[in-house]
Amino acid sequence: MGGIGLANIEDGTIRKEFLQRTLHEHLKRLDFKKSPKWGQFNPQQMVEHLIWAFDISIGKVVVPCTTPRDKIDVFKRFLYSNTPTRPNFKNPILEDLPIAPLLADLQKAKTVLKEKTLQFYGHYKQPEQKEIHPIFGPLNFEEWERNHFKHCIHHLTQFGLI
Repeated sequence: MGGIGLANIEDGTIRKEFLQRTLHEHLKRLDFKKSPKWGQFNPQQMVEHLIWAFDISIGKVVVPCTTPRDKIDVFKRFLYSNTPTRPNFKNPILEDLPIAPLLADLQKAKTVLKEKTLQFYGHYKQPEQKEIHPIFGPLNFEEWERNHFKHCIHHLTQFGLI
């Protein structure tokens, strides 16, 4: 896994390095023929799914939080743990089947994802600034970074890239 794993969740420097560089290095090995170990995403749908998550974290896409308010703090503990996202986890606001790719091809999706990771690091100007996550509710920069770190590791693992 190139030294990156969920044990690194507490290290902001490692999270940033992973999201800005290491993630994209791993994605270079992803081609359209690669089959997932679980789930229904094809490679391009998976990358576009990550783009969607980054768009939520920068406020470009606004989604509802489906978690009851009294459960959010309990759910957020996941972001501070080394517990991986389980295979076949179902986000409650997503359809059962993945949507058709929106971008021209996988290479374009990888390029857009790289741009979105950079936008994410430029988005949060104030410590109290938050964007709504569909499961964890309002998240600040660090919480979103933790989420992206875990989420990207989950999907790289899905495709056998780490």
